[in-house]
Amino acid sequence: MGGGRVSTSQVVAAIGDSITAGFAIEGLPVENKGESWAVGGGVGHVTLPNILKHYSPNITGASTGTHPMYTTAGFNMAISGNNVSRLMAQSKKLVAALESSAQVNMKEDWKVLTVFIGINDLRIGCQSKPDPLWTHEADFYEKQLAAVFTFLRASIPRVFVNLVGLLHLSSITTASGIAEHCQVQHYATEIECPCCFHNASYMREVRGEFNARMQKIAAAWASRDLHDFAVVWQPMMTDYSIPDWTYMSRFDCFHYSKAWHADAAVTLWNQMLTPGDQKLTNMKTAPTLICPHDNSSFYVK
Repeated sequence: MGGGRVSTSQVVAAIGDSITAGFAIEGLPVENKGESWAVGGGVGHVTLPNILKHYSPNITGASTGTHPMYTTAGFNMAISGNNVSRLMAQSKKLVAALESSAQVNMKEDWKVLTVFIGINDLRIGCQSKPDPLWTHEADFYEKQLAAVFTFLRASIPRVFVNLVGLLHLSSITTASGIAEHCQVQHYATEIECPCCFHNASYMREVRGEFNARMQKIAAAWASRDLHDFAVVWQPMMTDYSIPDWTYMSRFDCFHYSKAWHADAAVTLWNQMLTPGDQKLTNMKTAPTLICPHDNSSFYVK
C-alpha cells in the first residue's frame, strides 16, 4: 500500500460513539469535537490530525469547536450513544460528505479513517442479557462491522483504516482516586452501565470477544493485500486500564478527559508507525511521540 506514506495523507475522518465525538472532555454535557483524540483539529490540542499536520500541512477533515450532542463537524461522524448497528448510517453520511467536499479529491486523496465502536454495545448488552449473552452480542457485532468495511471498500478509494480495540470499562470504578473524586457522578453512571460496577467478568469476556472479532476482520482484509485499502488492527487499549481519576471527565467519570485524549492521540500515531508484532496493547501515560521521516509509511500489517 504505497499511498500509506505519512506525507501523502490528505484527509482525516472518524466514525464511532461519544468518545470520538468528544463528549464531556471539558466536564460539561457538550461535545468538544476539536479535542477528540482521533479527529479533532482544535488549535493547541494534542490530536491525531494536529500531529499529522506537521507532515501534511494541508490535511482536511478535522473537527473543531464545541457542539451540542448528536451533531457532526468536519469528517467526524461519530455520534454519542451510537452502537455498532448505527455505524453503517455514519459511514454513508461520511461518504456523502467526502463526495460533496470541494477540499477532497475522492479518487486521488489518501484518507486516514479511525473506527472506535463497541462501548455502548457492551453497556446495552449487559442490560438486555440474552442467553448465552456474549455469543449473540459478538456475532451481531462482527456481522455489522464486517458489512461496514465492505461498504467503505466499495465507496472510498485510497483509505487507511485504524480499527481500535476496546479497553477495560470496569477500570472506571477501580482507578486511583475514583472513590474520592467520582462518588457523586457515579450515582448516574451506575444506572447507565451497571455491569461496569457489578459484573466485571461479563465485561471482560464480551469485550475480549469483541476485540477478537475485530482482529479477525482486520486479518481478513490484510490477507487480500490491497494497494488502496487497509483495515489495521490497533490493539493499543486491549490491556489498558484508566490510570487515575484525572483521566475521567468531571461531568460523569465515565467519559474521558483531555489527558486521556492526548495520550490516545499520540499512542494511535505511534501505533500507525509500528509493525503489527511490535504494537502496544497497554497505552502508556504521556507517551513519547515517534518522529518519522517524510518518506516513512504507515504499517498495514
